[in-house]
Amino acid sequence: MNTLKLGLAFTCLSVFVAILALNLRDNTNDSPLPSDTILRQKDVANEENARADKYAYFEKMHNAAPDVDWRAIDHQTRNKKYFEKLARQNLRSSSAVDSFANGYLIGSWKEKGSRNQSGRIVYADIDTVTNELYCA
Repeated sequence: MNTLKLGLAFTCLSVFVAILALNLRDNTNDSPLPSDTILRQKDVANEENARADKYAYFEKMHNAAPDVDWRAIDHQTRNKKYFEKLARQNLRSSSAVDSFANGYLIGSWKEKGSRNQSGRIVYADIDTVTNELYCA
């Protein structure tokens, strides 16, 4: 019994010393300070000029003939690419109907979320009213 009390006291003392040592440790960062740092004060008038310069550069970057409306061309191109992507997604999703459990479970898979981050399913639940599967 005395050995148990002595072991418990030693464990408590060790934990206390470890916590004290972690709290008293020097938390300063030893990395060097950045060099050639320029600190600027925010100047509203200068920012308005910078915004005007940015728009002027954007217009100059899209330089076209006087009778060509580059904004309309850009709008048409963006719409065309969007509808092509939408058609590819619809084509892919309509052909990807799967059947499981001897036809009792039929559905298609739709990816949701970011493309560059993989994950795993922890919970899954089926809504019998709408026949949708929810995964988390």
